[in-house]
Amino acid sequence: MKEEKSIITSHPERMQLLLQALEITANNLSVDLGYKNSMSIYYVINGRNKINEQMIKRIIKIYPSVNYLFLAYGELPVLVPPALAQSQKNMFGEVANLEDLNLKLELLFKSQNRLTQKLENIESLLIELVNKK
Repeated sequence: MKEEKSIITSHPERMQLLLQALEITANNLSVDLGYKNSMSIYYVINGRNKINEQMIKRIIKIYPSVNYLFLAYGELPVLVPPALAQSQKNMFGEVANLEDLNLKLELLFKSQNRLTQKLENIESLLIELVNKK
């Protein structure tokens, strides 16, 4: 069985996954981001350019459910849950630079992972209790 990658290093692949996740075309994304034409998006798709900080800011402002860590570093998943999406949207309004935003997002993701682990532990305990009866 093929193992799914958890980090996408290729910018063209990231852009393709982004478009698939949002269920839009490169032209739609260009219009949504306020670009005069779609060349900025196609340059990323074709490998000529990388996804830069300005593009990341625009994408997150328009599509707050897109995972900042995915755009910046290729860390899956492409989309984040609604609570994290709102946090990202709020942070882009408050944070002047992306390094500060990255630190805050990493803390949010770590918190989410801890909560997920705790829920899994609770679920295991509940299953154990049910099976004992």
